[in-house]
Amino acid sequence: MIAEEWRSLPKENYEKGAKLITHEYKRELPKLKTTNYIVGASLQSLKNEKSALEILYVSDSKVSECATSNIFLVKDGVLITPEEDILEGVTRKIVLGLVEKDYKIERREVGFEELKSADEVFITASFKDVVPVIKIDDFTIGDGKVGKTTKDLMGRFTKYLS
Repeated sequence: MIAEEWRSLPKENYEKGAKLITHEYKRELPKLKTTNYIVGASLQSLKNEKSALEILYVSDSKVSECATSNIFLVKDGVLITPEEDILEGVTRKIVLGLVEKDYKIERREVGFEELKSADEVFITASFKDVVPVIKIDDFTIGDGKVGKTTKDLMGRFTKYLS
């Protein structure tokens, strides 16, 4: 066990967007909250070296989740999020509930190539809230700026928390 002081993410992650790096991996028992974070923990040095916020797990060219976050993409106004082989996080569930009447949502398999062509990407987690993603590995998402849909969801989530 490692105990660390909790620190909120830098505002820059929310204002300008964050970076993810990918790793070929599929969690065992992904639907269950377990304490097996050895893969994510072993990649912390690389994550820091690459100035990334999170590690995105990809297996057989399919996107699943991040080490400690869920992932969403926006394409042509549609919210898309992986459904299988993920831990369905609390924040993910809240965000989906906040937007289900106003956005078309697709819960389905997401290919890595599809992710590359997304207009917007964001991640959700209990200790991160909604974080825009503008870069994954060496490719830029959309125009490299936080998108309007992501900004809308960030605002809705902030309002939900207050």
